Parts: sequence; structure tokens; C-alpha cells
Amino acid sequence: MINFEKLTKSPLVLLTALSAVLLLALDIWSVRRMAASNDSLEMAVDDFVVSQRMAKEIQQLKFRPKIAALEVKTASGINELVKNALLASGLGNDAITQEQAIDLPTADGKNSNYKERETNLKFDTISMRQLVLFCQHLEDPSSGLTVRDLDLKAVLGGSSNQEELWEATVTLTQLIFSPTS
Repeated sequence: MINFEKLTKSPLVLLTALSAVLLLALDIWSVRRMAASNDSLEMAVDDFVVSQRMAKEIQQLKFRPKIAALEVKTASGINELVKNALLASGLGNDAITQEQAIDLPTADGKNSNYKERETNLKFDTISMRQLVLFCQHLEDPSSGLTVRDLDLKAVLGGSSNQEELWEATVTLTQLIFSPTS
């Protein structure tokens, strides 16, 4: 039979026992950290695979033919399209804080059969869900209208319903076929 009272009086035995307990605790902690790291690695690999797939889709879309309109969509026509997209995405007419239309020069600076008109729409606060719905309803590829750019900045402070809010600028472009000859 082991005499624990005698063993606990020896400093070397106490030190050895304490060291063994600490090593066991350190091993358990290390195993848990390694498991957590492995989970993080698996999630990172999954994210990487998804990112690669999305990048490939973006590259494929770059070469998709674009449709050009034969006439410029009027300002009232674009305003009507924007109004309908606002309603479809659950936003009010006052959601857009700034709108600006610009006729862009041709890419090479020379006469071209194509012109581009850009309209910038600025939102001070919009949720990502509303922005996606707005952009989906805003595009009209049959008339050469597409959402070319989205500029997003997180709005600090959040909202009461825990949905992230963004400051966004949506750049809508219309490609117009306008023969020079």
C-alpha cells in the first residue's frame, strides 16, 4: 500500500507530481489548439476554392458579348428604371442621396461607333440585401444598361436589427451604338 502522507512531505515528489499535472494540462490545451487550427485551415481551403471558382466565372464574364443600345436612354427613362428598382428592393425614393450622369469619351480617344453613358447613384445607408435586389432590378441588358461598378464602405455603428449597413455608389453604364459614318 502507498503511503501518501510520506510522499507528500517530499518536495521532489510534489514537484514531480505538479510537473506531470502541468504537462498533462499543456498536452490537452495543445491538442485542442491543434484541432481548432485544423478547422480554421479547412475553412480557409474551402474559401480559397470558392474564391478561385468565382474568379474563373468573372474571367469568363469579361469575354461575354455586350449588347449595345441603338439610342440613348433618356434621363426620364433611367429615372423610371431607378424608381422601379428602388420599389422592388424595398427602398423609398429618397434612398438615393446623389445622382450624376456623365457621357464618357471613347476608350481610345478616337471616333468610335460606340459611346458610353455613366450614371452614378449614391446611397448613404443601404443593406447588402437591398443593394443586391436593387442592382438585379436596375440592369436592363436589352438596352445596354449594366451595373459596372459598386463602391462600398461600411457604415460604422450598425443598425438596431444587426444587419450591416453600407455607404454605396452604384455605377450604371449604357453602351450605345452610334455609327460615325
